[in-house]
Amino acid sequence: MSTKIFPLVVTFLLSINVSSCWSTTINSLFKSKTILQFNQDLNPVIIESVANGAQMAMDECRNVFKWDRWNCPQSAFSRQNNHLATKEKAYTNAIITAGIIYSITRDCSQGVIKGCGCDPKLRKNIYQEAKTKNLERDWTWGGCSDDSSFGEELVLKLLEDNEESSDAQAFINRHNNRIGREIIREKMLKTCKCHGVSGSCSFQTCWMQMPTFPEIAKQLRERYDRAIMISFERVQGALTLGNSARHMPLESAGDVLPNLLYLEKSPDFCLSNNSTGWPGTRGRTCSRTTSASMAERKSCRNLCRSCGFRVRKQEKKVTKRCNCKFIWCCEVECDVCVEYVNEFTCH
Repeated sequence: MSTKIFPLVVTFLLSINVSSCWSTTINSLFKSKTILQFNQDLNPVIIESVANGAQMAMDECRNVFKWDRWNCPQSAFSRQNNHLATKEKAYTNAIITAGIIYSITRDCSQGVIKGCGCDPKLRKNIYQEAKTKNLERDWTWGGCSDDSSFGEELVLKLLEDNEESSDAQAFINRHNNRIGREIIREKMLKTCKCHGVSGSCSFQTCWMQMPTFPEIAKQLRERYDRAIMISFERVQGALTLGNSARHMPLESAGDVLPNLLYLEKSPDFCLSNNSTGWPGTRGRTCSRTTSASMAERKSCRNLCRSCGFRVRKQEKKVTKRCNCKFIWCCEVECDVCVEYVNEFTCH
């Protein structure tokens, strides 16, 4: 694959109109943007995996921030917001990176992408560690351990060819992309399958496996919550953390800061902003469900009342399938039930 194509591909993927393009096929998507003339060497299987990973990242971003004032709208991934350096932009950079690596790694493990596969190094190294603990008789490595190295190398070429400058924004973009790359490796889990007579589990076969992507998105959310605002002093070649006098050499900052970095404060998300495509919280749906998460339980206060809006209660008619039963063979028949639920919105 030609490495000259990577920046073109990612610039296209991250700057297209999400709502109109992600639902199309990869071929029609590329034809519509006249990229085909540049990508004779491009592997369409990899491009589809990249697109699937980016879409997965955007979907999960919306789930994670569903009840926040900033709810990860599609405009957050558009070209017009590339110049932003807020903590929200830090999160979108990190989760897009993680999503692409996750998708590529999964497709490598499943044999969808040729030229990559399971991780032989991980199996060897951890098996040696097991021997030092006298565990070699209890379990052994088998199956297919996920190998994120191919996806990491791909994303480096995709995302960082455009971040070679030494200014502050390029630095934090590289840092936040790195957080997205490394979190896949850091959160790998040992998964085991039991073997033995009558389910005795006298022996196990184990492999390293990525967690679910919602778990990755949740971990990145924790780093978003602990994100650090920095100032960039080009003359001194150092970072200033927050409003403190603490300085950190630029060359070592990326290695010792495990959280997301940003340069500018977030705007007031209660208010609409036409320049960034942000609609504000007016009209947003909130929840008064008592058995939900704390963010959901507090959503009416956070989205509506704290922003100066009232909570409007409205009865809404909902139809859904119910009383389903299986009919041999092989159909499922359901009734259509109607129920009325209360919907709460900010006005």
